Amino acid sequence: MSNEVAEKPKEQTILGLISSDQFKRQIAAALPAHLTPDRMVRVMLTVLRKNPRLTECTRDSLLSCLVTSAQLGLSVDPFMGECYLIPFKNECTLIPGFRGLRKLAMNTGELAIFTAEIVYKNDEHTVELGSEMVLKHKPNLTGDRGDFLFVYAIAKHKDGQNQFVVMSKDQLNSIRDKSQGYKRAIREGKDHPWITDWEEMAKKTAIRRLS
Repeated sequence: MSNEVAEKPKEQTILGLISSDQFKRQIAAALPAHLTPDRMVRVMLTVLRKNPRLTECTRDSLLSCLVTSAQLGLSVDPFMGECYLIPFKNECTLIPGFRGLRKLAMNTGELAIFTAEIVYKNDEHTVELGSEMVLKHKPNLTGDRGDFLFVYAIAKHKDGQNQFVVMSKDQLNSIRDKSQGYKRAIREGKDHPWITDWEEMAKKTAIRRLS
């Protein structure tokens, strides 16, 4: 008998469906020019094999997320940080990441800069709110940057207008603690982006608030 573990029937069905020419044709019409159906499908299959829980989701919810990610031109590869496929019970949910939100904003063509950064204790920084808003940040790149102070997101429009938001650690953790996915992960002892990628989630939260 082979030592390889046989795939579950449902898993085989889903993987086979995503590999099919019909699915490739379905997403081809939605993909931006720089992405090919074959490349997108390879990434999708890799993600599903790394997280078998996704194949336990309903087929419709999973395919809907995959098609939506293709339409948005966002990669579901967690390494890229553009969007994530998250199983909630038997439903798959597409969660945009910090890089995905930034990419979508820049694709509007209305922004020159749209990004988020973290300020640490040993960085040089100035923040002034009110009628004359000022945000200056010079990271300390030559040594220990120290503890987290706050995260900011900033947008510079092509007409010269600037906007930014700043968020403290307490504000971020307050939002984190309201996340049903985070609370479920804590109860079940499983990974969640707020656990494995706190700083990336901090940036995403600031980006979302600015948006």
